[in-house]
Amino acid sequence: MNLYFNRDIERLVTSAASEIPIKQFRFKSGDVVPLDLRFYSNGSTTTITGESIWFILKEARTGDVLAGSGNWALSDGVYSSEISMNTDPLDAALTGKYLDLLAELSFSDDGDHVSSQTIPVTFERQVYQGTETIPPADDALIYETSYLTYTP
Repeated sequence: MNLYFNRDIERLVTSAASEIPIKQFRFKSGDVVPLDLRFYSNGSTTTITGESIWFILKEARTGDVLAGSGNWALSDGVYSSEISMNTDPLDAALTGKYLDLLAELSFSDDGDHVSSQTIPVTFERQVYQGTETIPPADDALIYETSYLTYTP
């Protein structure tokens, strides 16, 4: 997943040098999401002087941190990491079809701590876990088709 942080407005935005903030993320349980983060200022790629970057997911109701990425590598102006959607806290919190989370990017730069806007996240249960089998079709079942007609 490509992430773009506009230093001029201190927001995660939709594309390089954009000023349109990201409105929402969607993730599925069990996924590992690669993250490629770029920083922009005045329309150009920039880097940060700090050593710490965090991309975290918190449970919306409690504020508990359920997943995060803290190990980033810099190459050609792109900070790369990954975040796993397969954590025990995420599994425990996901009791229904989906879970409302909040995402935030935080980093240190030249001694200052900077955070992005908080972004709503829909965390969905994986439909196919990889262990299920598809039930065989039952040839004995006959399905009736009903037709609705409209008469003016």
